[in-house]
Amino acid sequence: MGRLVATIEHDDNIDHEVVLRDQINRALGDLHTIDDHVFASQRTSADQIEHEVRSRLLREHHDFSPPSGSRQPADVRWRRFHINIKSMDLARSFHMPNLVSADSLWRLLERGDHFMLLRLAHRNGKIENWDFWNIQDISWQHLTLGALGAGQIQIKNALLPLTAHQGSRDTWRQQWRERMIEFYEHERVKTDKRMIKWSNR
Repeated sequence: MGRLVATIEHDDNIDHEVVLRDQINRALGDLHTIDDHVFASQRTSADQIEHEVRSRLLREHHDFSPPSGSRQPADVRWRRFHINIKSMDLARSFHMPNLVSADSLWRLLERGDHFMLLRLAHRNGKIENWDFWNIQDISWQHLTLGALGAGQIQIKNALLPLTAHQGSRDTWRQQWRERMIEFYEHERVKTDKRMIKWSNR
């Protein structure tokens, strides 16, 4: 069973992230299998795993709490860290999960909070490994933007290993801003084409 692996930048929050990772390790230390139903869909299996992990974290320590509202960007909160739980079915050939909306992430970071990603890889109900990331430590070569709402940050292919962003979290945010502008320019071109198409009908 793998242990949590994360790359953490050396800043004022490193001690908190280390403590958080240790608590997650304790909560998930004996998590090996999830009851798997032969006819369960991929979504059902994912829901089972994510529910079990969320329940374990909430039982682990009083600092873990459920999100304060239905529109919160994460599954569990630990102090000022918002944890998004994602399962990955290794039997699939491709998986591009939504992580968080661009606007939600911006508001979260602006108030000094952190968005964390806890990923669990499974096959036939067996948990094979997991990893844990601050989203600002994930290289942009693995991230993309989806045309959902004002823009949704996604992992290009969650079945591939993630690598760390080489630079500060300020440079990560600067790259994010540049990608958002490119994304909106691309969406504007698509919208203009649709408008012309419908104008000529």
